[in-house]
Amino acid sequence: QVNPLPFGALSEFYPRYAAAERVAVYAILGGIPAYLERFDDGRTLAANVQREMVSSTGIFRAEPFFLINELVREPRTYAAILRAIGEGNHTLETIATAAGLDKSHVSTYLDRLQALHLVERRVPATLPPHKRTTQGRYHLADSDLRFFFRFVAPYQALLEKGQVYLVWRNIQAQLR
Repeated sequence: QVNPLPFGALSEFYPRYAAAERVAVYAILGGIPAYLERFDDGRTLAANVQREMVSSTGIFRAEPFFLINELVREPRTYAAILRAIGEGNHTLETIATAAGLDKSHVSTYLDRLQALHLVERRVPATLPPHKRTTQGRYHLADSDLRFFFRFVAPYQALLEKGQVYLVWRNIQAQLR
């Protein structure tokens, strides 16, 4: 387990980027040093995203699937759950439905994904600590996975046609 670097470390990785660009990079990649090394502050943020995240030769196009294959024995099931969460399904029931799985088995997979720090379960702040509840919502904890399942996975058909710039425009319009 490699813990992510804090946001402040990005100024050493990207001294030529403005603070807003470093925030965007951190939102996209998180603080994993190996990921941060892939971007070059000699290129624009757009050029880095197009080259590393969405081009057919970019390492991050397949990274989520390599990661899942390395960590679990049933990668298809876990990928389906991650995709379901990435598509906006956050309750146990909606995740199970979107992933095409039986609801009674999904919690076991979600527990494993939480142990791997890929998924986190959030409960309302108004509940007492450690109280068992069904109000928990699951979210992708990993920045790279969040970015991938929000901005790359839905546009696979466009990317296969080489429409990298069009996908970047969609990303840019939604990237705060």
